[in-house]
Amino acid sequence: MVGHELNAVVEEKVKRARKGVSKSKTGCFTCRVRHIKCDETRPSCIRCTETGRQCDYLNPALAVPPPPKPVKRLSSLSNQQISPSTSSNSDSIKTVIMPPRLRLYPRILPQLHPEEIQNFDYFQNVCAKDFAGYFQGSLWEKLVLRTAYEEPCIRHAVVALGSLHRAQTYPADIRNNISAPDSSVRYYRKAIVTLNQRLESCSMSWELAILSSLIFLAHELLLGHDAVAFMHLKSGFRMLKAIRDHFTQYSADGKIIATNPSACALSGNLHDLVNAFARLDVQAATFEKAYKPNNFRTVTLPDRFTSVLQARDALNSILAAMYSLLQQNRELIKKTLPYIPLPAETAIEVEQIKTLLNRWSDLFTLFSKQNQVSPKQQMSIDILVIQRMAAWIHISTFFNQDQLSYDFYYSSFEQIVDLAKKVSSIDKDNKTSGSRFSLDVGLIQPLLYVATHCRDPSLRRQAIKIMNGLGREGLYEGPSSAAVAKWVVKMEEDGMGHGFVREEKRFHGELATVFDNIKRTFQVTGTRRNCDGVWEHVNEHAMWEVHSVTL
Repeated sequence: MVGHELNAVVEEKVKRARKGVSKSKTGCFTCRVRHIKCDETRPSCIRCTETGRQCDYLNPALAVPPPPKPVKRLSSLSNQQISPSTSSNSDSIKTVIMPPRLRLYPRILPQLHPEEIQNFDYFQNVCAKDFAGYFQGSLWEKLVLRTAYEEPCIRHAVVALGSLHRAQTYPADIRNNISAPDSSVRYYRKAIVTLNQRLESCSMSWELAILSSLIFLAHELLLGHDAVAFMHLKSGFRMLKAIRDHFTQYSADGKIIATNPSACALSGNLHDLVNAFARLDVQAATFEKAYKPNNFRTVTLPDRFTSVLQARDALNSILAAMYSLLQQNRELIKKTLPYIPLPAETAIEVEQIKTLLNRWSDLFTLFSKQNQVSPKQQMSIDILVIQRMAAWIHISTFFNQDQLSYDFYYSSFEQIVDLAKKVSSIDKDNKTSGSRFSLDVGLIQPLLYVATHCRDPSLRRQAIKIMNGLGREGLYEGPSSAAVAKWVVKMEEDGMGHGFVREEKRFHGELATVFDNIKRTFQVTGTRRNCDGVWEHVNEHAMWEVHSVTL
């Protein structure tokens, strides 16, 4: 019905248009109806905002729909291309992102309520690009969008995400009334109900269920429900493991004999989806002390890297193997270096991880030298270098009995902070909205590692300052992570003399932290060894405020 009304309005305006005047196809629908030039600022143009009007950006494809094309199966969607177009207006904003030209005809969208169309369009123009983070992947901008046009459960989930993200990013937007959060929850529930109905049908696919888990996870993280997000993460991995086991032969003792990846429903088409869960798996291993990483991907390094994304996924597989090893040796009693050698098997695994990290670094350096990269790709390269450097420090110091060993890595900590400053500065200049939300790897986790393990007062404070200006990167949120780091600095530097943190003041192992994102509080527990060699636990319940961490 909405589609017919839009068609009628457009046809009427076209008849009344003056001859010889080209009509803008990129401005908002409200300005086009009023016959005025739109400044094309997203998500609400300045002309509409100043006059108190509702600014409606609709995909031009919705106004005059072409004949519908056959809907394709989900498994065949990822081979198609979607390219966003851009437009500029020097008076208002440097770059305006236009809706992607989707090849699948959106037969369902003309039936949507105007509020749903607004939120879908917002997701398409803002969220899909931002959620990709620092890396130019295809998961959100291609697979999720295409599937939303075909599958009602994904469409409802996308509308919910768009509504929630818009309300959080632009709280002062006149279009976002106080019912925006309730609206988001309503569409989220519709998505779950619709998915459950599909689960009961014979046409249900593993692919759709796993994709739904990822989108639901993103929604819960935006709401600040970390525990529920973990449930969706584990659910997704259970399905991935079930599919892998279906195409894998095991021996009697549980070892893999043979696999047939080409027969697996997830190979090829949903490669990005599998890697997205693998990256979240590594994040969870560093975020939740009791989390056991799934280590779903095997470690394989090619002869050379052909893209930044390939290098990212290869590094992530090494990190997954590393955190799987470290998780098995978390007990402080196992940290004996340099006084007592590690068990032979553990020592071999540590050296294997180091060898892989060195090999990855050589391949990535060669790739960076042989390829011309854009500023966006350079940011991605810098982030991967940061991730690799932090991983090297971690695997090199994890089994050391004394915390003083971290002081030998001052130059590496300094390089991490300098690169993070560079990336955050460029990213801040390029952003047109508020804090970034992404499920991909970024700056927060390595900066938190620097702030809690580098005892140089200046460097750790610089790391905290950068973190406090960041948004959310998967399970990590900038301001809350900065607040935890600030607490560590306060506890370790209490009574510090001559700029040196004494061994008995330094925390060992991982902090146990529980966040309440609704109340913006956290419970943190750290362990350290006093002058008598006795282990003591220090805990505190504290609050944090967005962009207010000071030292």
